[in-house]
Amino acid sequence: LHSTAFIEYVKESQEGKADMSIETKVSSSKLFSYPVMLTTPDQVFLTSLNYYGSDKLISVYPQSAVLIDEIQAYDPEMAAIILRTLEIINEVKGDILIITATMPPYFEKFLKETEENKVNIGIENIVDVSDLKGTVIKDIKNLNRKRHRIEVINENLVEPENDENNKLKEWSANIKKINNILSNHKDENKLIIVNNVSKAIYLYEELKEKYKNEHTEVFLLHSRMIEKEKSRAIGDMGNFMENKEKEVILVATQIVEASVDLDFDVLLTELSPIDSQIQRWGRAYRSRDEDYNGENPNIYIFGGKDGEIDRYSSYIYDKEVMMATREVLKEYQNEGLYYGDEKKMIEEVFNKEVDRKTLKKTYEEKIEETMKNLKYFTVEKRSEAQKLFRKIAGFKFVVPELMKNSDDDTEKAFAEIILDEKKRGASWKAIIEDIKEETKKDVSMWELKRMLYEYSFNMPAYYFEKAGYHPQFKNFYVLKIDKSKAEELREYGFDKIKKDVLEVDRALGNIW
Repeated sequence: LHSTAFIEYVKESQEGKADMSIETKVSSSKLFSYPVMLTTPDQVFLTSLNYYGSDKLISVYPQSAVLIDEIQAYDPEMAAIILRTLEIINEVKGDILIITATMPPYFEKFLKETEENKVNIGIENIVDVSDLKGTVIKDIKNLNRKRHRIEVINENLVEPENDENNKLKEWSANIKKINNILSNHKDENKLIIVNNVSKAIYLYEELKEKYKNEHTEVFLLHSRMIEKEKSRAIGDMGNFMENKEKEVILVATQIVEASVDLDFDVLLTELSPIDSQIQRWGRAYRSRDEDYNGENPNIYIFGGKDGEIDRYSSYIYDKEVMMATREVLKEYQNEGLYYGDEKKMIEEVFNKEVDRKTLKKTYEEKIEETMKNLKYFTVEKRSEAQKLFRKIAGFKFVVPELMKNSDDDTEKAFAEIILDEKKRGASWKAIIEDIKEETKKDVSMWELKRMLYEYSFNMPAYYFEKAGYHPQFKNFYVLKIDKSKAEELREYGFDKIKKDVLEVDRALGNIW
């Protein structure tokens, strides 16, 4: 159960594996009627926000065993919402199991009850697998594998060049250093992670030009790309890496920390908080049968020039945690690291003091304050609760121009309907009839919804506000751009064309 789960049901139906209709599956999942459900947190952990209808979920909790994976992925505000909901689950006698590769130290206070610490969740036991002995741990993947050797570089991977008003003029990459590292790992697959989309696009263009005549494929991946292009890039990379056809270089943002199951040989990354760093490292030397014994490190962390954190990274991450992370990482350079070392790093970072208070204590106080406020908080709709939890500040835009260039007649016909102002408000039934008349093919509503999603991207709210008037089609906004701009959007994502889109004369009708 998640916002686009129906796409998996469409695939099952097309492959002949479905045991019930798509409508029945979607309805059943929304009613939490399956015995086992895989879901995103914003579907089940928002009862603490008291939205209308949240009592339906509370009625399911007593009979439920709730398993939470990767709890470290949430900031203090999101963590507080989850923890408050876990209190509710515990109160109605639901069972809770938390599994995570990088348990943040500031969570333990809220999970485990001691004589000094009275909590409302009461996890009975917190087990660290690195402390276990004997055969119980022999099959745990990578537990005792020394997978990583790190080097911290006191430079920026990509840095801004500012104008006289200290505004971003353009980006400048540390190309000489990057090329030296890449050449030391020839014929290996490399992943480069930066902290924002603009940096990723810039670095991708630089490397694509450099390697255009070599036995290398350079890919780009970030959150504001067309969904279909993200899937295609991941599939192509997997094929190249599996067949060893070409060396792969992927330039990406933090989107890859948990969503891409590919195994790279080498990682170059900008500095980020310690839990984020370890998630990034998990993309390198991921599925190997031996320790990493290379002559060079396989993790290169660009820690910032002159000990500074660049302001574009500090917009995204807690600056104090990043500085503490860099300090701890330097102590672990040039030695083989396994899970136990990485766990120690997390503890050491959050035990660093800032203004006579540990970072752990600071985060605990943030969570406690938010949990107190939740007792008196309510929202009207579930959709509002989801936006609050995810801090969703974006809007889905579909790009019919890309659909028009498809080889699929159905996608072409659907694009014309999306662009036709008279048909934009038509029912799904009428749209399906129009497409059948045009193509002589049957199509379902769910297949059309899948196409909308695949040809869409997410536009952040701060761009959306500048984008002028834009009608909707079935809860998607419609972006009308010419063919050349559509192809730029396909390859690079929205940020490549945002200036043209946002500054265009609205009277020309280039933004819908």
